[in-house]
Amino acid sequence: GLGYAGIGFCHAFTGNFNAALEMFNKAVTLIDPGKSAKPLAEVYYGIAEVSLQKGDMLSAFEMYETVLAQAEKSSSIKLRGDVIRGKGYIFSLTGDHERALEMHNQSLQLYEKSGHRDGQLAAYLAQAVVLTDIEEFVEAEKVLENALALADKLNSPWARGWAFLGRAKIYLLQKKFDKVRVMCNLALPVFKNLNFPQAYSAVYE
Repeated sequence: GLGYAGIGFCHAFTGNFNAALEMFNKAVTLIDPGKSAKPLAEVYYGIAEVSLQKGDMLSAFEMYETVLAQAEKSSSIKLRGDVIRGKGYIFSLTGDHERALEMHNQSLQLYEKSGHRDGQLAAYLAQAVVLTDIEEFVEAEKVLENALALADKLNSPWARGWAFLGRAKIYLLQKKFDKVRVMCNLALPVFKNLNFPQAYSAVYE
């Protein structure tokens, strides 16, 4: 079961979502939930994430709920944070910004409790996106400052790049084009060094 799960995550990472779902579904039938709830919860989480990437938000949301139940059994605080952050993305995509912020705030608290710093960074960046979408630019910049401070502390270039890009979006909406150029020039070399073409193209957009 775990072997199929591992292959599924590899397929998901490379964007082969249909193959990923096939492997995850095989893993679900083979993993014994009586031995440990965590492996099964992680497979369900994989299914939820792939469903979200495929645009099937209803299936993703329902699967997140299943993961939460398994995560409670396994006492995985970090996984609960991941799931709640995922639900926040769905609320954001459907325009429910209030619920999205609520989810991202909850996930941040769980990551802080579990000491999962990469999760904290992701939660900060997610918060900033929602705040920018509702034009709470001052609050969005404060959150991005927190993200940059933590990214510098952890030496996390991917988070720095996304924080710069987040600031660029704020300045673009404010029509502060000189500042947009500065932020993009800061983000470009970061993503280029990381060989992250998706983010690299986002800067040009």
